[in-house]
Amino acid sequence: MIYQHKYISSLILLCLFSLGLALQIKSQIGQSVTNAFALSLSQLLPLSIGTIISCINLCFWSIGCLLTRFRNPCRSFLQILVILMNGWLVDAYLTFILRFGTPVFYGYRLLLFLGGLTLAALALGLLAGLGVFTFPLEGCCIALSEILAVSLSVIRMGIDTLFLGSTLVLTLIFNLNWTLREGTLISYVFLSIMFTKSYQWILSKKK
Repeated sequence: MIYQHKYISSLILLCLFSLGLALQIKSQIGQSVTNAFALSLSQLLPLSIGTIISCINLCFWSIGCLLTRFRNPCRSFLQILVILMNGWLVDAYLTFILRFGTPVFYGYRLLLFLGGLTLAALALGLLAGLGVFTFPLEGCCIALSEILAVSLSVIRMGIDTLFLGSTLVLTLIFNLNWTLREGTLISYVFLSIMFTKSYQWILSKKK
């Protein structure tokens, strides 16, 4: 019964996380560095943003499996379904629910972004802490944190820095539309902090 409750809670958190991503994209003032990288790739490849996010997650899933040596095969393969569901949900939110035009007033767009960032970061940390399934990027961060004995927030920010640099290089080389904006900087600073805090909070409740 308890495990069933955790599964239901995790599915709800997944939906909230995907909604948070969609709100950030809808605000058009930037998004997390991972999504900024995905948006840059979407200008080069004939793929939707949701599909590209899924592909990025699959890459981290492979790395995570190598790092953990498939300690939990069922959980590892469950992540593939979660990756696909997240991509579908982001596309569905943007196509069917968030069809309204982007607010003209900057203050509304900023609120839209901050709401999406907070929702996504907190849901992400709670998902990782519940342990039913987590996203591959966060799973990699947790595995690296344990292996290297380095703070989780430091590992996450290091990966964000890699995505930030890659996005900048792609934009300059291929003359793409800029996806690195003020929202990306806000996300870069606060995402890892909010994720780590919510992850540690849910772990403390489980003790």
